[in-house]
Amino acid sequence: MIAWVPFNLLTDAILFRTARPSLKASEEAFDKALKAKRDAAEANARKVESLRLEALALEEKRASEALRVREENEARRAQVLEERERRDEAIAKLRCVLYKRVSPIARFQHLIAWVPFN
Repeated sequence: MIAWVPFNLLTDAILFRTARPSLKASEEAFDKALKAKRDAAEANARKVESLRLEALALEEKRASEALRVREENEARRAQVLEERERRDEAIAKLRCVLYKRVSPIARFQHLIAWVPFN
């Protein structure tokens, strides 16, 4: 036998029974979505941190490479200056030796008038 219940009480009971599981399901769905967003944010944070560390490593590598190139350039410059200095000293010695060992006539023969002998 069916008992006659006022309509609003019946509908409230139906809504109460169906609303509870629906509310629980929506809370679970919200929690899942929130967890997924948090996981995505954590993954993004890890990715950003790894990219930052990679950028720092590349910057350090670039700085060390620039320092190495600068040191090589300075070493080469010092070597070139040393070679120039040695060359200049050798030329100075060579000039002095030439002027000391060669007679004045040979040194200035282009200035002495050549007179043919007959």
